[in-house]
Amino acid sequence: MIRLVAASLLLWSSACTEIGDPVLAEYALEEAVPSGPLTFADDIAPILDRGGCTGCHVPGGKGDGHLDVASAALILMGGDQGDELVPCDHEASRIWQRIDAGEMPLGRPRLSQIAIDTIAKWIDQGGEQVYTAGTCPNPPLD
Repeated sequence: MIRLVAASLLLWSSACTEIGDPVLAEYALEEAVPSGPLTFADDIAPILDRGGCTGCHVPGGKGDGHLDVASAALILMGGDQGDELVPCDHEASRIWQRIDAGEMPLGRPRLSQIAIDTIAKWIDQGGEQVYTAGTCPNPPLD
């Protein structure tokens, strides 16, 4: 573990500083699950972008399933396999299940646990573009 952290810091300090680099996405940009209400634009879109999800899951992307992750509303519409997001219930949401199982992003490193937990919290808060109080019973807001 110490070697992995040291290696990531070495990469961070070297010429390898491109946003979207899988090592940087996991180690340099996420420290904790954000507290309070989450928004798609501020909290979820950056994770999906850094994780490589937007390379496939947008119109014209190279992914199967026709799931567009450009907005919360588009994720809620689902893809070819039906619903991807069940508001207020991350465990029932196929998008979270596939990310948590390491099946997505396909061909890229698994998202960090902090990123996965942030997505779960966002879904449990309603999975909306902007949090709306009263959408879900007992949403995690800490």
